[in-house]
Amino acid sequence: MEFRNLQTFHYAAQFLNYSKTAQHLSFSQPAVTKQIRLLEEELNVKLFIRIGNKMYLTPAGDALQKYTTKIFSVVEEMANEMRRYEKDESLLKIGADISIITNNLQPVISQFYQYNQSVQMKIYTWEFLKVIDGIQSNEIDVGFISGDIKDPNILEYKISSDPIVLVISPVLAERYSLKQIMKNYPLICYKTKSPYAQLLDNYLVKNKLKIRGTIEFSNLEAVKSAVLQGVGISALTNDIVFQDLKNGKLQLVENDFEPMYIQTSMIYHKEKASSPLIQSLQEHVKEYWCNR
Repeated sequence: MEFRNLQTFHYAAQFLNYSKTAQHLSFSQPAVTKQIRLLEEELNVKLFIRIGNKMYLTPAGDALQKYTTKIFSVVEEMANEMRRYEKDESLLKIGADISIITNNLQPVISQFYQYNQSVQMKIYTWEFLKVIDGIQSNEIDVGFISGDIKDPNILEYKISSDPIVLVISPVLAERYSLKQIMKNYPLICYKTKSPYAQLLDNYLVKNKLKIRGTIEFSNLEAVKSAVLQGVGISALTNDIVFQDLKNGKLQLVENDFEPMYIQTSMIYHKEKASSPLIQSLQEHVKEYWCNR
């Protein structure tokens, strides 16, 4: 049974006029007449009768109209639902650590939005493992992480490889030597189940950095804030403290330690590699993050 013929009948049953039906469907009147005839032949019933200048539904036509009303109600519901998903294609969900959002991502998002003003964005402040899980479960479209990932289903765009540096407040740096600081002040540590935190630990162990004690935070911004306030010394990546070093709010601790680097990447599921929004975001990351 041709869907088009049912559609033509559906509107002809409403208008009871082939001319108005043809106009509504942008068909010719002979095309409407032919489609109704084909449907009547297929069903082996008469659907309309004409009395004088008026057209009426037959009992069979009246029964069929009840079914086509249900059919096209479902079709309309389906179309409305698909339009909702069409809007979802302009929604981009991003997950990243608060430090990445604060120190690197905001200018990228600002420029990206200038070129994609119809897009809606949701940005979640998540730690490493939550970002990975969000990509795998389709909860987010794009993630930004510091550290390595090994998952064949997740594509990785490498943004930067940042050195780990020892930082301290200028006040402490002016008053004490590194040896005195290590003896009298705690190490401010970042402790989470992430490659970033593990690499920071490896850096301290590898270089045999012995300090009086430690204060642990599960948030990088809290670590940096504690160092800014002169609570102690910390090992962080250069991208986290770049602006504070530039503005003189933090100071590098000179040392002869063996350098270590932490990679920051943009990640997304391989099934979304062709997404225009993700491709556009990656181009803006390349221009406004990688080339800064």
